[in-house]
Amino acid sequence: MKLKHFFYAGVFAVGITACSDNEEIGNAQTPTEANVYMTLQIVGPQGVGSRTEENPNGDGDGSQSGDTEVGSTEENTISSVNVLLCNPTTHEVAHSYYIGSNALTSITNGVRTPVIETSTGIYDVYVIANPTTDLKTITGDVTGKTIDQITEALMQSQYAANNTFLMFNECNGSDDTGGESITIGKDNDYEHPATCSTIQLDRLAVKITSSVGQSVDISEITTGDDAEFNAVQSVDLKGFKLLNGATKANLQQEWTATLSGQGSYPWTNTLITPVMNAGSSTETSSADEFYNHLSDFRTISKSTSSTNNVDVYTYTEVEDLYGEIPYYNTASGQEKAAIYCMENNPTYRSSAITDALNGNTTGLVYQWQVTLKADAGGDGKAGTNCFYAYDGNYYASLKALATAYPVVLNKVITGTTTEEKIAALEKEMNTAYTHTTDKQGEISKFRAKYNIKVYTDGIMYYTYYIKDQNYKQVEDSGQQPVNYYSVMRNTVYKLTVTKLQRIGTDIPGGWNPDKDPEDPVDPTNVYMVVEAQANPWVVSSENITLQ
Repeated sequence: MKLKHFFYAGVFAVGITACSDNEEIGNAQTPTEANVYMTLQIVGPQGVGSRTEENPNGDGDGSQSGDTEVGSTEENTISSVNVLLCNPTTHEVAHSYYIGSNALTSITNGVRTPVIETSTGIYDVYVIANPTTDLKTITGDVTGKTIDQITEALMQSQYAANNTFLMFNECNGSDDTGGESITIGKDNDYEHPATCSTIQLDRLAVKITSSVGQSVDISEITTGDDAEFNAVQSVDLKGFKLLNGATKANLQQEWTATLSGQGSYPWTNTLITPVMNAGSSTETSSADEFYNHLSDFRTISKSTSSTNNVDVYTYTEVEDLYGEIPYYNTASGQEKAAIYCMENNPTYRSSAITDALNGNTTGLVYQWQVTLKADAGGDGKAGTNCFYAYDGNYYASLKALATAYPVVLNKVITGTTTEEKIAALEKEMNTAYTHTTDKQGEISKFRAKYNIKVYTDGIMYYTYYIKDQNYKQVEDSGQQPVNYYSVMRNTVYKLTVTKLQRIGTDIPGGWNPDKDPEDPVDPTNVYMVVEAQANPWVVSSENITLQ
């Protein structure tokens, strides 16, 4: 007869950094003669030994990157587990056991499983905590499993939902995708279950938070001879939304190499994430593989010509679609609440380091409210606190803009005198702003017709792409390692805006110069100063300046 054995999948505690038969285990099984058992110790987000790890030496700039913070109960809870016994060489699943909440016993910092019947052998043990339906039954090489078709709705309802954050084995301090080894023999009866080393889990989710410092410095915008727009009285952060959320994620985190030391930044290794298409300059392109893609925030239609080797853009649409993307937390007052997504490193593709692109780099689109000074002379034609820009200069009224640049009046077909044309321009603007069925579409036509940037209601946008503050990669031999654009699992990115260096854009991503999805991220076009912090959750913190 086939000898059956048992294991005890012991303690599961939540820690954050980063078969085949299938059986569902209910309550504890009744021991029978000749059966054997196994016990597992499993800890979740502890931030100890995880491959997504803090920088213990600090950043040298006063930021708090490398700290850890204990997650909330909702982020730490393990409600169910899928225990996988796998071939140590191929990592293919030999046996899997789904254990629901009714069979788990709560203990300090985790849960305890009932005794589970299994077969003798030497296995690598993997654990999926809070598995989704498709991860309750899993076959093949567990380390090669890719989760796809991820959406923001699925992040909210499944992968990062309260009390059911998806978790998996951490990488154990290196690019080590092996599970914890366990040997189950005939002597492992009910009283003497087999055991293995503690299994540590990472949440797969990335957490992003952002706030403003005690005060936001706008002096470079408002004061001095080089002031960009001294009509600004104050600014207020209205909220932010995720940009370029990954639709694919590896179940097992993958890296290019084992940990290695490099000065104050000991981790000079590169995270590997699934390749996803960044999209193209045709804003209607469906080739992109990110949700909340750049093209979801705006519609730009343009043609390009060249004069004296200089590109000249002619626009037909410049539409703001920010309002069509829901905030991650839709409840009123939650516009600045935490956002969860999957990890993403756009800088490593096809076994080589490459540019991070506007269309594949995870970040945030910030929305700010400008309040103009009482004596700014605003015309209110596009809402209270509205203002305009032309050729890099800013004006509180269309009259002031047209006086400085009378060329814009050449396209006004109503009126003969300058005053009549300005009045017609103002009326056209206000008619677009007050349109009842297609307000943004009509404002888009106005922008494209006159090449005027319109900051309706004093709203402006900044785009910020996130760099992990704990890891660096060496781009070329002999170069110093640099932080790279990425967001990593089991890490909380705390972005604190301390300064606005320049006026933001009137539509997300801007349109002059335009940002195409396939264009490299240009750090010189980041006009916002951000303090970023990057188990419990690993903290990646950074102070940022928006420009």
